[in-house]
Amino acid sequence: MGDEAHQNQETLVNEILDCENTEQISLPTNSFDMSMIENLWDDIGISFALRHPPSRETKAAKTTLLEEWNLSSQTVVV
Repeated sequence: MGDEAHQNQETLVNEILDCENTEQISLPTNSFDMSMIENLWDDIGISFALRHPPSRETKAAKTTLLEEWNLSSQTVVV
């Protein structure tokens, strides 16, 4: 994924999280506690980016993120 596409994806995800009043936790990037969740978010982000065409509509993007979360969390988080 190119830098610009990654930036757009990050912006869209942050907009969705802001709409839901989701509190984000600031942790060091090398935190051992976060390695599983980082892998999960990477998996979700890749799946989200592979959707054709990726939606710029917040409601559709939220639905897509929730679908990807449900699919990923069943296989990754045990």
